[in-house]
Amino acid sequence: MEDPYIKLLDTMTEAGSGKAQGTVARVGTVISVSPLKVQVEGLELDKGDILVNEVLLPGYSRSASLGEASGTLNLSSRGIKAKDKVLLMSSADMQQYYLVCVLKEA
Repeated sequence: MEDPYIKLLDTMTEAGSGKAQGTVARVGTVISVSPLKVQVEGLELDKGDILVNEVLLPGYSRSASLGEASGTLNLSSRGIKAKDKVLLMSSADMQQYYLVCVLKEA
């Protein structure tokens, strides 16, 4: 039986060596919303490079039924704004970025 801690250490070593495949998390800054431009690690990404979580799109809202209770819960998002710090995930080849969420200081 393989020791899971050795497997974890091997994975971390591989990731640290730059040989890892898969997505990588990065923090970027929104330069503008329309047109969408985000700066990350010296690169300026535009809407062609980024897929955005729908919750962050301007005008996003969702209604949810409360079941047997009467009424509707409406959820909306403030969207993304210029100067927001955002979490981006990149594809393994770094050709596509996924804007996941807005980051806030604690």
